Amino acid sequence: MEAPIVLQLRLASEALTRHLVGRLDRSGAPALTPSQILVFTVLDEAGTPPAELARRMEMSRQSMQKNIEQLIDLGLVCLEPNPSDRRSKLVTLTADGVQTAQTVARVLDGFERRLEAAFGSDSLHAFRRVLR
Repeated sequence: MEAPIVLQLRLASEALTRHLVGRLDRSGAPALTPSQILVFTVLDEAGTPPAELARRMEMSRQSMQKNIEQLIDLGLVCLEPNPSDRRSKLVTLTADGVQTAQTVARVLDGFERRLEAAFGSDSLHAFRRVLR
């Protein structure tokens, strides 16, 4: 009996997460949770307000704030004044955070290239549409 696709997707996601965490570990980056890793995929180069990060990742502001605090403690991000809104802050990358973000991007890009090679560009685009 073939496993339901929802289980296959979960297992694939967990395998990708283990691969990504292992690659980050080998690069010398601090140990990160999957949610912390994904922050690097939604953070704008010029910085992003915490509430916007929470919206992009579809998580509560409180959960995002906890991730941000932990990433600050690890020296990967910092909070800076938002030049367009003095009442808010922007999450920006530190020098170490830029390195970590580049490693995350390389690993995820490599994974997507392998998927595209295996299934073809049209199938990968169709799969993205289904996931949305």
